[in-house]
Amino acid sequence: MKAILIFRTLAKKEISHIEDLSRREEIAIFSAVEVGMKIGNCQIELLEIPIETKRYINYEILDKLLGFGDKEVADKSITKHFAIDKIASIWYYHKFRIYFLLRNKHYQIALFEMLQDKYQEVEVYSQFSFSRYIDHPSARFFLPSNKSKTNYFSILRFILFFVLRVISGFFKSLHKSNTEHLAIDKGELQPVIMPDLKMRNGNYNLEYLYAKFDKRFAILHEVEIPKFNGESGFKTNWNLFENRNRQAKQFIGEYNLFRGMISSGIRKQHRLANQKLYGVYALLKSELNDPFEWDVINEYEKLQKSSSLYILKYYSYRQFFANQSFKTVTTIDENSPSAKTILDAAKAHGIKTIGIQHGNIHDLHPAYVFSKKDHECDPMPDLSLIWGDYYKSFLTKKGNYAENRLSVTGQIRTDIIPVLLQSEFSIFQKDKKNIVFASQPQRDPNLRYKAAEDVFVAIAHLGPPYFLYLKLHPAESNDQNYYREIASKAGCENYEIVGNEDLYKVIASSDLMITCFSTVGAETVYFKKPLIIMDHLKQDIQNYYKDGIAFQATNAVELKQFISGIAEGKLKIDEAAYKRFIARYAYRIDGNVVERILNCITGSCE
Repeated sequence: MKAILIFRTLAKKEISHIEDLSRREEIAIFSAVEVGMKIGNCQIELLEIPIETKRYINYEILDKLLGFGDKEVADKSITKHFAIDKIASIWYYHKFRIYFLLRNKHYQIALFEMLQDKYQEVEVYSQFSFSRYIDHPSARFFLPSNKSKTNYFSILRFILFFVLRVISGFFKSLHKSNTEHLAIDKGELQPVIMPDLKMRNGNYNLEYLYAKFDKRFAILHEVEIPKFNGESGFKTNWNLFENRNRQAKQFIGEYNLFRGMISSGIRKQHRLANQKLYGVYALLKSELNDPFEWDVINEYEKLQKSSSLYILKYYSYRQFFANQSFKTVTTIDENSPSAKTILDAAKAHGIKTIGIQHGNIHDLHPAYVFSKKDHECDPMPDLSLIWGDYYKSFLTKKGNYAENRLSVTGQIRTDIIPVLLQSEFSIFQKDKKNIVFASQPQRDPNLRYKAAEDVFVAIAHLGPPYFLYLKLHPAESNDQNYYREIASKAGCENYEIVGNEDLYKVIASSDLMITCFSTVGAETVYFKKPLIIMDHLKQDIQNYYKDGIAFQATNAVELKQFISGIAEGKLKIDEAAYKRFIARYAYRIDGNVVERILNCITGSCE
């Protein structure tokens, strides 16, 4: 008997092929994704990995990836093989992305192994081929054949946008100043509630900091180069040309990149670094036999176009910093390649680099977990400003950060909380029980779907006066139909999707919050609102349940019970646990976080 194993959306030709098979022979169809209830006359069986297996894979892949970076080949570690120079290494630019990619691949391997002994033939429809990992004589892999079409209109729009940004950057560069401190501002703007309770489009994490900048500070505005395939395309945001802080000097990232592109010296450095990387791929592939290690190198090679851009950006910013007199460069998301290239370039000139924590950090977060040998390449910022003592302990023990390069300041966004708590208002209907589900784009599509499904099912069963507000994560702004389809299948009509409302206004107006492991959970505690986490694997990644500040639901039935128990007053928050949590994870909610961060930037941390 033949088994069909599906890990991705199928093309029409592939569905037709499976339908033909079902008419000619007996087959069993298994799916790890949502592809419909039937193909032909065959019922599709949902295939899921046991919770313990998935948890084991999560940690095993991260440990193997960290260990592989330290492995020596030809008298040099893998990390150093990927080094552009003494400061920057491509290894760190893709580590986060490759962890999740290989983790998902090993989920698929585990599912295949559940079936391989039961079926003589297996057809696997996946974005991966994992034939190196299995021993099955009749396994066939069908990889996607249709690539996303290039959106040429999107390319033209971005070129126009890029040219205008370069021109704007040129004129801004004519205004010389002796600024001492630079902050990196990414291009995505979101509604932010300011201390006067008015809304402003700005940087969700740093706008309160920018508002306090004076002439000693400069802001580098940068927009990441988008992908040009698919239908969504590049959307021009003309608000990015506005000067939101007239005190601070403005720099435009596109102008710096353009200057690098037209520099013959930088083009030569860029070409040599690319040639070196191609040589590294060939050397390592010839030396490595382990399937996992070979996969890692293969994925880095596939990402060479991205690496080439990062190399160009790194050398362009080395040129930029050579002509400036900054003492510090500060950013959030400091381990992402878009920010790290700039920080590495600053380090090359001896400029102090500072990272500001912008989200929860846990032991399955590859961007913040380094090996002890990683210190030889010094990938961390010179100073990391973190929310609370827990993160300081975690980064020191698990992340292998140096303790003297960590400073606890609290979370910037909490500076608005004292203002909100003093003003009584609600953006929701007060005659309803207002439940908020804060979604997030989880790397595991099954868990993402299951979490939303359970929430909609629970709310549908509860009915009025319970009402659900779905607060979309900013990265899910185009996913409204995805959630509407889940709500429809769950029979839930008493809900509304809120995308652009300020998160803190939403939390302040809610009766309780539901999320998985988002930072929103911690922020809910700051407002002393009840919190429920959807945790199907019982991993408690953020320790919300362990710390006593969340009810832990693993299915729709449990979620319904917790919601009704809280609403009826049978279940209450543990106020002592909330106070301990805030002290441990947020330091102080006193409205003075920005002042502490400014002191650290200017050289006088507590």
